Amino acid sequence: MIYYLVTRKGDHTYRNNFILDDARLAGRFRVLTYDEAFGQQNWQGGAVIFSDVDRLASGEVLQATVLYRRLKRARGPIRLLNHPTRTCRRYAVLRRLHDAGINRHNVFRLDEGRGGWRYPVFLRSDLQHEGAYTPLLHDDAALDAEIWRLTSLGLLPQDLLIVEFCDTADRDGIYRKATAYVVGDRLFQRYLFFGDHWEVKQPRSGTVAEKRSERAMLDEEGAYNGGDHYLPVLREVVDRTGFEFGRIDFDFKDGRPEIWEINSNPDPAVMLFANAGERAARIAPRGWQQLREALAALDSDAAHNVRVEIEPPPSTAIWYDWFKEEVRQRTGKPTG
Repeated sequence: MIYYLVTRKGDHTYRNNFILDDARLAGRFRVLTYDEAFGQQNWQGGAVIFSDVDRLASGEVLQATVLYRRLKRARGPIRLLNHPTRTCRRYAVLRRLHDAGINRHNVFRLDEGRGGWRYPVFLRSDLQHEGAYTPLLHDDAALDAEIWRLTSLGLLPQDLLIVEFCDTADRDGIYRKATAYVVGDRLFQRYLFFGDHWEVKQPRSGTVAEKRSERAMLDEEGAYNGGDHYLPVLREVVDRTGFEFGRIDFDFKDGRPEIWEINSNPDPAVMLFANAGERAARIAPRGWQQLREALAALDSDAAHNVRVEIEPPPSTAIWYDWFKEEVRQRTGKPTG
């Protein structure tokens, strides 16, 4: 069995998604909200994917981590993907990759109070998935004005990131959004979008069709989707950030990937992106098949038929009582 744990807000990705219409996954893929998983005592062997980790509230993180530990200690044939606390959130992903020399652009928390960023920059959320909240900002005055505007609207400073802009456009002014998936041991390049704005969200956007022929874009995406050129550096990316399941979004600069983020709960099928015509027939099905094969590899008949029983994680209040007592004992603090 493959259990896919997800928050209620992110419940739309895999539930009833046609990507699961595969004989190898029939009856072997179950979507659970974290609330449902926290109350489950009986599990089957296979895999548990902890998705949506960046959306977990602090109390949910505690329970998810206890659940992870109890499944691991049960010593059943269950593979666990994405540790709830050791899988990096957006800020940690970008900072680690910059410090490792993989990314040119850096990121700063708004409440760090350190400065030192390189303009232009933009503001975005550390937790939400709406992309940039601002246009490109070219100086302190523009940045301060946007910070004032966003915090006046009620956004918390600790959730805002100052992200340096890295211009990845080619000589024709075309930007790309490349994706790769990590699913357990498997890592594969999936799709490639084109646009004339630095945030690319669709297969073709803006005036890109006036700058590049559809045939050229299909050929480039086909070569990317079937290739493995970037996998060595992408393997380093997931190793440094703790992801065992998720989608890496990036572009290229001087032949090297520039990583934008890693999404732990990506939409697997992206039917919106299939469109009609040759892309639907040539590109999209290959990406769907890659993902189906990777998911199916997480389970086996031998694991599927094993039952694993655990004690469900405690409530947050009970966990805190236990933790306070552990702290008291480790620090020698008196009771009361």
